[in-house]
Amino acid sequence: MIRLLIIDDHPVAINGLRNMFRPSRDGIEVTACYPTTEAAVANTGKERFDIVVLDLHLGKSDPVTNLHFIEDKFPGKPVIIFTSEESEEWQRRMFEAGAQGYVLKSAERREIMAIIGMVSAGKVIFPDFANEQDNTSLTRNQQSILHDLAQGFSYKEIAEKKRTTVSTIEKTTFHLRNKFKVRNNIELITLLRDKKIL
Repeated sequence: MIRLLIIDDHPVAINGLRNMFRPSRDGIEVTACYPTTEAAVANTGKERFDIVVLDLHLGKSDPVTNLHFIEDKFPGKPVIIFTSEESEEWQRRMFEAGAQGYVLKSAERREIMAIIGMVSAGKVIFPDFANEQDNTSLTRNQQSILHDLAQGFSYKEIAEKKRTTVSTIEKTTFHLRNKFKVRNNIELITLLRDKKIL
């Protein structure tokens, strides 16, 4: 059983993770959730969890400072960054700061499970960061969102399907429009289809 300590100040994200895993089916259990790193350290024993799932942005606190604080208080416990921030810059910063994984809140359950499993096995997993030199690549999560948009699903419907927020889906598509230098989602989907990327 892989036990998770969740540190996130967004109730939607916490509830999404709590409802995502069934210990008997998935071998993953959420053992505790806290809104700040300080609360997690004050109330959690090291033996109660195997992996920390840490939101990148917790209020106005600094993400790198938060990560180092957790690493200092729970040495040897791997940390997965759980966020809606897709930028390669933040992935690089978290990689260099010592996080073992980076997963988007809009990712599908099987992708989140796979990353948790690989980090539990001692691997370092940064899906987008590993492909940063390929400016035409899409993650599986990005492909899934664009496929749903192309089929006429709304942001709200996609967010509900992925158990995330509308804001997270909006940020993903905004990032992709900027990346491919297009004005709207129709142009984005058309371009990626023409280039055989989507």
